[in-house]
Amino acid sequence: MKKNLFLLLLGFNSFIYAQNVHEFPVLKGDYLGQKPPGDSAIVFARGIVSTDYQEHGAPLFSPDGNEVFWSTNQRPKSENEKWINSRMTMRRVGDIWTELINGEYAKPHLLPRSINLPPFLNWTPFIAPDESYIIFSSSRRTSADERGDLYICFHKEDGNWTDPVSLGPSVNTNLQERFPVVSPDGKYLFFSRWTPDHDEDVFWMSSKIIDDIKEKPNVANPISDQLAFVNRKFTIKIPGNTFSDYSDTLLNYSARTQNGGPLPDWISFNPKTCTFTGTPSGVQVLNISLTAENSEMKKCTDDFQITAIKKQAVDTNNVDLKNDLVVNYLFDGDSNDKSIHKYKGEINGAIFCADRKGKEKSACFFDGENDFIKVENIKELDIIGSLTVSCWIKPQSYNSRASAWVSKQNVNKPNSQFRFGFGWEPQNNWGFTSYKYDWNDYNFNNTIPLDKWSFVSFTLNVSDSTLIFYLNGESVKTMKTKELISYSNGPLYNGYQADDNCYFHGSIDDFKIYSRVLNHKEVLALYRDDL
Repeated sequence: MKKNLFLLLLGFNSFIYAQNVHEFPVLKGDYLGQKPPGDSAIVFARGIVSTDYQEHGAPLFSPDGNEVFWSTNQRPKSENEKWINSRMTMRRVGDIWTELINGEYAKPHLLPRSINLPPFLNWTPFIAPDESYIIFSSSRRTSADERGDLYICFHKEDGNWTDPVSLGPSVNTNLQERFPVVSPDGKYLFFSRWTPDHDEDVFWMSSKIIDDIKEKPNVANPISDQLAFVNRKFTIKIPGNTFSDYSDTLLNYSARTQNGGPLPDWISFNPKTCTFTGTPSGVQVLNISLTAENSEMKKCTDDFQITAIKKQAVDTNNVDLKNDLVVNYLFDGDSNDKSIHKYKGEINGAIFCADRKGKEKSACFFDGENDFIKVENIKELDIIGSLTVSCWIKPQSYNSRASAWVSKQNVNKPNSQFRFGFGWEPQNNWGFTSYKYDWNDYNFNNTIPLDKWSFVSFTLNVSDSTLIFYLNGESVKTMKTKELISYSNGPLYNGYQADDNCYFHGSIDDFKIYSRVLNHKEVLALYRDDL
């Protein structure tokens, strides 16, 4: 017996507003007699389905096209008008698949983490009748609106899913899009969109967009803008999941400037490894277009820029790096704290390895599966004021989203006090996450290379709510925080983030925490001192 896959959707009130007979127009033909749309989304049935109120969901047509159901949060205009209430199962709880086997539901299981990307909202899914694709709304980083755009994933022959791809500007705007539905005949895509007047209308367009996306490569994870230094060689390897291609064929890559010209002489591109290498000769901004082409000669391009700046000459002599040093783990053959507090870390699976200078047993390696170092809480670690955190890292893979280099756990609470590490799309971003009354993510676009030592640090100034991130001693991002970090009486971890059970895969060395904000000169001195 064929196992049919169903999307588990639960509990939602649907209301259909009943207009007076003399106000309702005569409708003839398919889809309420509306003129079929083209490749651009237009409002569906203005004044009939899409009104001046909130249409809470796209319309559902019966297979024979003779009935349509939709919902609206529209109150009667007078006592003579009524609501007609209809109960429908139209709202998803969780991101869950389940199978109906012999009339009974099997144990549900989650779709891939690329679809259920935390901490973003991933909801209102539509699954194709033949289970070949899923369209859903998500508020992930690439969304034009923080409340959500529409994304699509295709079900491949090997049972896996392609990475989610945005439906693009013909669908997604700076307003929220959600509730996707494809008509029973497969011709049209319906969805709802918030309007500037804070209501919600139904839009429809040709479903040809689905086939157009399926037959060519698409940008799944946009390339981060990069920073380089004048007269210093750099290497940028483009992550393998930048483009998503249903055919799973080997993609061919090429690179040019965004105006169509060749790359300048100071930078080269290796299409086999998808790697850029160069040494900028002066301060400049280089805009690059990277094109991926599949075996069917279908192409897709992603744009990014490399900004070359001069490295500032800073005198770091006579800088005191001992003041307010709370923890100092050198990992020189042990997990003992070299600060005055001498906190001992408990090693769980991690092993000692060579550090960035090649000295054996002078750093710690974490396998990305269940390794971590744990320091039980001591009062000096309960920092709720300004702080600086730094360490050297050598990532081996981007295997786990939200994997932490450093995290501080809250005891008897569901969330960590803070996390410093990779973001939700680790191949492209990293940063700091704090929890007080709610999660606050301060991740930003910046790629940390694999299999290479990098010095990462951040400072949090609670007096002006400012976060500054440093990479190899240089400031790369400044952000304002919404909330300060909460009190924590839980353990401190290296290589592990307990909330999402995420493990870091790679090496960590020379981990330090200060109970104050280090300035740029001090951070640079810390970087140089550890070289």
